[in-house]
Amino acid sequence: MLPGPRGWLLLSVVAAELGLVGMGLTAVAKPCGNLMTFLFYDTLPGDLSFDIWVNLWTNAIFATAMAVSLLSSFQMLKRQQIVICGLLVLGTIIATLLVKPDVWNMLSGAIRFGHLPAAPEWGPTTVRTDYSLNMVVIFGYIGGSLSGHLAYSSWVGLSGWGINSHPQIDDIRRRARTGPSIDYLPNDPRQARRLRKLLLPLKWDVGMGALVLLTVSIAFLAAGATVLYPRQNTLSGNSWELLTKQADIWREINESMVPIYYVMILAALWGTLASVPEAITRVTYDFLSAIWPRFEQFPIRRLKCIIVCGCFACSIVWTWSGITFDLMTQIAAFLTLGVGLFVVFSCVLYFNMSLPHGYRLSWWVASVGVVSALVLLFCAIGGGVGLARKMIGSF
Repeated sequence: MLPGPRGWLLLSVVAAELGLVGMGLTAVAKPCGNLMTFLFYDTLPGDLSFDIWVNLWTNAIFATAMAVSLLSSFQMLKRQQIVICGLLVLGTIIATLLVKPDVWNMLSGAIRFGHLPAAPEWGPTTVRTDYSLNMVVIFGYIGGSLSGHLAYSSWVGLSGWGINSHPQIDDIRRRARTGPSIDYLPNDPRQARRLRKLLLPLKWDVGMGALVLLTVSIAFLAAGATVLYPRQNTLSGNSWELLTKQADIWREINESMVPIYYVMILAALWGTLASVPEAITRVTYDFLSAIWPRFEQFPIRRLKCIIVCGCFACSIVWTWSGITFDLMTQIAAFLTLGVGLFVVFSCVLYFNMSLPHGYRLSWWVASVGVVSALVLLFCAIGGGVGLARKMIGSF
C-alpha cells in the first residue's frame, strides 16, 4: 500500500534476502569446511591442496544441510533448535567460567558508554583499517538475521499465539487484507487486556531468545578476551580458520575439551545452515502472497525446493570465488542486518501507531523501540560508509 508499484518494498526485501542468503550461509559453512579439513587432512585421499579440500568440504556440508532442510518442518526445526541452543548455551557458559574472566573489568567496561578501545597494533590489517565497519558487522550478526525476524510472525501464527488462536482467524485475516484500517480489533479495554494475556507465551519466547543471544555473545567475547587476546592470537589470510583458533579457549581448560568444542560448534553452525531455508521460504511465501493473493495456491514445499537449490548454486560460486571472509560478512551485514532491519523496525513502529490505542505498546517500550531504530540507522550509515571506503580504496 506504499506509494509506487504494488509491493515494491516487500519485493526489495525478498530480492535482498534471496540474493544474499547464499553468501551469508557460505560464510557459516566455509569455516566448518576448514575445520573438517584441519581434522582429517592427513587421511584424505589424493594430493589436493588444503584450500581445495576446504572448498570441497564446504560444498559437501552445505549440500547435506540443504537436503536436511528440505525434509524438515517447522515443528522439527523448533525441537532441533531447542537441543542445539541448550547445548551451546550450557557449554559456552561452562567454558567461560572455567577460564575465569575478569568480571569486574567486564562490568566497568560495559558501562563506559561511547568508549571504544583502540584496535591493537598487532591486530590484522583489516581489524585496524576497518574498525568501525567490523564493529557494525559484529553488532548485526549478534542481532540475528533479517529472515529470522521476518519469518517469526509466520511462526507465531503456526504456534497459535495471540490473536491467531481466535476461532475465526481466517475471516480476520481476510478482513485485514481489505485495507489499511485496523477495524478487526474492538476498542474495548477488556478485550485489549485479554489479548495482552494471550501474548504472554510470545513475550516469554522473545525474552528467552534475547537472553540466549546475550548470554552466548557475552560468554564468547569474555572467553576470547581472557584467552586469545593476551596471546595475541589473530586470524590470518581469509580468516576461515576461525573455529580452529577459537579452540584455544577450550584447550586452556584441558586438551580433552577440544573435541567437545568441535562437536558443539559444528552442531550450532549446522543448526543455522539447516534452519535458514525454512525462514527464507516463509518470508518469500508470505510476501509474494501479500502482493499477489493467487500465489497462496503455490505449494510451499516446491518453493522451498527452488530456494534451496538456488542457495546451493550460489554457495558453490561464492565458495570457489576466492572472496574474503571479512568482505563477505561485511556486505551481508550492511544490506540485510543494517539497512534491512532498520526498514523492518520502522515498519513495526508505524504499525504500532496504527493500532487502536488500547492495543499499542506502552510509552516506555515504544520509546525504547524508537531508540533501537535510531541505533540501527546509525549502524546502517556507518556500515555503508565503511564499506564504500573499503571498496573505493581497493581500486
